[in-house]
Amino acid sequence: MASYTRQYETFLKPESRVGKANIKGGNIYRISSYDAVTKRGSDTRYIFVLGRIGSKIHCIKIGDVLPNAFTKLIRKLRNKNVEIKDGVRLSDLLKKFDADGSNIFTGYIKNNASVYSYKLGNYRTYFVDKISYVSEIRFEQDILENLFGEKTTSSQKRQIIKDEQSEIDSPDDN
Repeated sequence: MASYTRQYETFLKPESRVGKANIKGGNIYRISSYDAVTKRGSDTRYIFVLGRIGSKIHCIKIGDVLPNAFTKLIRKLRNKNVEIKDGVRLSDLLKKFDADGSNIFTGYIKNNASVYSYKLGNYRTYFVDKISYVSEIRFEQDILENLFGEKTTSSQKRQIIKDEQSEIDSPDDN
C-alpha cells in the first residue's frame, strides 16, 4: 500500500497539541502515540475524523489517500457561508454533520473509492482512552484558501492592503 504521508506533511502545518476529549469531527489530527505505540515519519497517523460514538472516534487515515482526492472531498464538504480566516478550525468551514459521523460517511465517503475502499483499508476507529498524544492541524489562511480553491487574487490583496492602509492613515475620531 502506497503512503502519501510525506506529501501531506508539506501543508499539514501548523499543529497544536489538544486534549483527547477535544477531538471532534471535521478536523484533521495527527495521532503520535496510541496504545503505547509511537509512530513518526511516513508511519505517522494523520486522520480526518468523521465522528465520535461514546469513547470511540471514527475516521479516515488520509496518509493512504492521494492528496488530490482528499482535497476534492474537502471541497465538496465546504460551507461557503463561512469566511476563511486565520485560526479558524477546518470543521468550522465544513457543512454540519451528525456527531457520530454517519451522514458524512454515507453521503460523501462510502461510495468515493478514491478516498475509502476495502482495498485502501483506511477506515479507522480509535479508543479515546488509548490515545496518549494527539495534535490538531490548524491551517493558515492561505493554505485553507488553496485547499478550497478560493485563493485571493493579487488585485483583491492590493485592495485589502489599500483599505488597511487608509484605516491606519485616517485620524481617530475619539
